[in-house]
Amino acid sequence: IRPAHEVALDALADLKSRSLWQSGEEKAYHTELTRIMRQYVEDRYEIQALEMTTSQLKTKMNSENIDADIIHQFVEILQIADKVKFAKGSTGPAINEKFMDDAFAIVRNTKKIVEVQHVDD
Repeated sequence: IRPAHEVALDALADLKSRSLWQSGEEKAYHTELTRIMRQYVEDRYEIQALEMTTSQLKTKMNSENIDADIIHQFVEILQIADKVKFAKGSTGPAINEKFMDDAFAIVRNTKKIVEVQHVDD
């Protein structure tokens, strides 16, 4: 089983390489970005992120003592993406780039560190 952060970073890199928003597919970009991030939270923290509203997810992340700055960045991505996906909003290149950069940073800053114990001979 691959660590959640590796799966998420690969998925984000793939999304970035597809240049969806640059080719006019902003809704598809935000849909995929939020799916990747929700899946990461689900795999990393064992929170049913794919089944929750943004508000429910924020509450649950707070109860798990996840860093407030991480929650803020994550929720900002979800809230703006919801407007693009459901209210026909638009963000523009600067915000789309920022959200991709933020998504990479969130995953890198929250990856689970597994300590390996060495057994002496």
